[in-house]
Amino acid sequence: MNEKTLGIFEPLYAEGQTLHEAAFQALKLHNNNHAEWREFRILLDFYKSRQYQQYDYSGVISPKFTLKTMISGQKLIDFINESEQADIYIINAFPPLAYISYNVWMHGEVFHPGITRRAQDLLTACNIDINLYSLPRQNHSTLCYSNFWLGAPRFWQLYAEEILIPIENYLLNNPDSAISKGVLENTTHTDPAPFLPFIIERLLSTFITLRHDIKVVAYSQDHIKSLTYCLNDFEREVVAGIGEVIDKADAEDNYPPLLKQTQEVYTRLYKHYFSEYYSTHPHPHTGYTAKLFKKP
Repeated sequence: MNEKTLGIFEPLYAEGQTLHEAAFQALKLHNNNHAEWREFRILLDFYKSRQYQQYDYSGVISPKFTLKTMISGQKLIDFINESEQADIYIINAFPPLAYISYNVWMHGEVFHPGITRRAQDLLTACNIDINLYSLPRQNHSTLCYSNFWLGAPRFWQLYAEEILIPIENYLLNNPDSAISKGVLENTTHTDPAPFLPFIIERLLSTFITLRHDIKVVAYSQDHIKSLTYCLNDFEREVVAGIGEVIDKADAEDNYPPLLKQTQEVYTRLYKHYFSEYYSTHPHPHTGYTAKLFKKP
């Protein structure tokens, strides 16, 4: 085992709050400016503090890490130490979504209608040359929902300087623009939240998908392992029913258009199932019900 120097930080939001994961370090949040930016603000502050320069790999991991990934902090550490060298290590909290949706923006557009246009307008305004409408397939090797990742100093610098900082500068310098207001409008979620954090969450997967000079090592997943992560019967039916086919298409890098179209249908159907099911059943990650996507 090649032990690496790791800085895994868990943000503490309130006075008296304690670590959920003993293997992580506390990151006390003192700056409440632009609280509506959520994780985006935390990532920016961490980068600007230059703490990432003190470690081989570092990241900011939410208190819900173990709840969502079902792995302990120590297991995360072991995974990184036992893996080959990389620029970034990722742990996807929602492996079943690799089977339901073609990529993060297919899922995002259905669950957060308008997110792709808002995100694309923001990227264009920031002179970030990424076309979200032509993003390729994303599988377990690049999917990273929930910002569960640890990056080397090189990755932090690339990602911050090419994605995070330009977006921050635009929002600060153009607070009254339609683009800024658009990404800060609330979207549908299990609790009230603006579009921005869901855009930032998806830009991480987008960035590592398009940058072939970045070495990514992902926590191993396939359709068999993903069954353990299914939160409801819909996810289980999709993963069990088509998971093997999708894994084969991914492995052969031969993704038929019909498979992508099938996932478009799955994603739309899942939105309706999600809305109905969690209006009467507490969501396992929040503990309460939410009436989402309901027409007045």
